[in-house]
Amino acid sequence: MAIVFDSDAGTITGLSVGGLPDGTVDNDTLASNAVTTAKIVTGTIVDTDISSSSELNTVWTDHTSSSTITGWSSFTTNRKWIFVKVIGHTLHCAFHLEGTANATSRSFTLPNTLDHFAVVDYSTWNAYCYNNGSTDTTPGLCRVNVGTNTVNVYRGLGGSWTSSGTSIIAGSFTIPIE
Repeated sequence: MAIVFDSDAGTITGLSVGGLPDGTVDNDTLASNAVTTAKIVTGTIVDTDISSSSELNTVWTDHTSSSTITGWSSFTTNRKWIFVKVIGHTLHCAFHLEGTANATSRSFTLPNTLDHFAVVDYSTWNAYCYNNGSTDTTPGLCRVNVGTNTVNVYRGLGGSWTSSGTSIIAGSFTIPIE
């Protein structure tokens, strides 16, 4: 039997058992409050699940005040920032830390840990490094160990950090997260 829409009478005939075809019923055709929390099947996705999900966060977030930063006793005004953006199981990070050094290492923490799926530690040679009056001629190494959230930044080609003077690290990277 064919499906017949009678717009004058406001009826549909010829439907088989199983109801209307997918997409036929929408918010405009439902009565007010026809769908209540009690009628929503457990395990289904509703708008509130999606809009509150961190997996859909496409906004850069300032993580500076939440991060544990080591290697500096003080920072230059407006030269201390760590921004992160999480999309699904991927974290993007952009950072710039500049100030007076007080240790021979430089590190900061992220809000998420490097995914165990990564199998190996994450390393990238893309950090700008400035140490006690001189800019490194080779990029610095950003390293995150699997299962941790600490980014250690090393000077290029094995140079060591001094614990005094001005120190700058800056760069960006992307890692898989849990």
